[in-house]
Amino acid sequence: MNTHTILRPIFLLATFIVALLTIVGCGDDTRHYVIGVSQCSEDSWRSKLHDELDIATYFNEGVTLRYASADDDPNLQENQINEMIDAGIDLLIVSPQQMGELSSAVDRAFDKGIPVILFDRKTGSNKYTAFMGADNYEIGRMCAEYVAEQLHGQGCVVEIGGLKSSSPAIDRTRGFRETLAKYPGLKIVGFGNGDWKEASGKRIMEDILKTYNGPIDCIFGGNDRMALGAKKALLEGGRGDCPIVVGIDALPAEGLGICQVRDGELTASAIYPTHGDELMTLALNILEKRPYQRENLMVSSLVTAANARVLLLQYEEVVRQGNYLRRMHERIDKTLHTIVLQRTIIGAFILLVTFIAIVSILFVRAYRQKHQLNTELRDKNQLLATQRDELQRQRDTLQEQHDQICEQRDLMESQRDELAVQRDELQKLAHLTPA
Repeated sequence: MNTHTILRPIFLLATFIVALLTIVGCGDDTRHYVIGVSQCSEDSWRSKLHDELDIATYFNEGVTLRYASADDDPNLQENQINEMIDAGIDLLIVSPQQMGELSSAVDRAFDKGIPVILFDRKTGSNKYTAFMGADNYEIGRMCAEYVAEQLHGQGCVVEIGGLKSSSPAIDRTRGFRETLAKYPGLKIVGFGNGDWKEASGKRIMEDILKTYNGPIDCIFGGNDRMALGAKKALLEGGRGDCPIVVGIDALPAEGLGICQVRDGELTASAIYPTHGDELMTLALNILEKRPYQRENLMVSSLVTAANARVLLLQYEEVVRQGNYLRRMHERIDKTLHTIVLQRTIIGAFILLVTFIAIVSILFVRAYRQKHQLNTELRDKNQLLATQRDELQRQRDTLQEQHDQICEQRDLMESQRDELAVQRDELQKLAHLTPA
């Protein structure tokens, strides 16, 4: 058995194993991305965004999301972003608390070649790949037009602005103020910046009521929670209900914006869209080098008592479809897990059978070659025995011839001795005979 004969089946086995492992191991050639999502706080609006992003991953199996929420702590958010960068992410989605904050961490990500999407809010640095958020100026303008229409251009307004120095608060106030300025009969009689929470809206209104005793025809809040907080302070202060209370966010869940409009707690609320599916599309366009826009503004609309119920019905259908997608995704995950397990078991079984088959082939080959060698060896032994017998016969013949030669030599020596004796006797007789 030569080396080539031995190695050929082994080479075939190795080739087969590599091919089989390739088939078993390759589920798809989709590239996998890790996307970090850094939120400045945690609330219903951001939870809705997370749900939409999660659903978007169902259609993009190669995406893994890593969430972090800083609970309104910019130092914590900066540390979380740096941890994401160090852990290794392919893209960063960040919603900073205020402009100017987080610039160092976001700039670090950008400088390291990690694409950065600013969502909802901007930082103050130009080092970002894309921005996606609502047109907050347009939202402020739209709310001001609604207020002017409801009050017929005459009335006193209290504005509760959002977090000072945050880009949404700045743009909403600017859009609201500049539009309201077109109506001289509408006056802002009180203003303060809150922190997007209901308690801050209530506190600001309480402070305003300490110095202002006139009528309040409208409350405009930087979001729904602050608007409701201000309304509660007005009621608790014995000033009566406010005719018009307008907020922003219009979240569709029970007890939130749209439901509050439906129930009369809010007069109107501007939808502050999340559009997690579009955000995921933007992120993948950036990662996969497809065309994208750097500035992406989402369109808003106003929720009033006239359309609140319809919007809630639509949202309930969206939720139902989302839950259905989640169940389908879980079922598909289980099915894929089962398929992968079955594929692995089948692959291992095929490997085992193939290994046994090749080992059996090698064993049969070795047995046959051994049998052939034994036959050849037996034939050679028989030939050697025959040759040995022939040599023995020839040796015996030579021995006989040798013995005969020795006998003839002895005979000749005996004859020679006799001749020598006869010669000596003749010589003696020659001396004795007279001349």
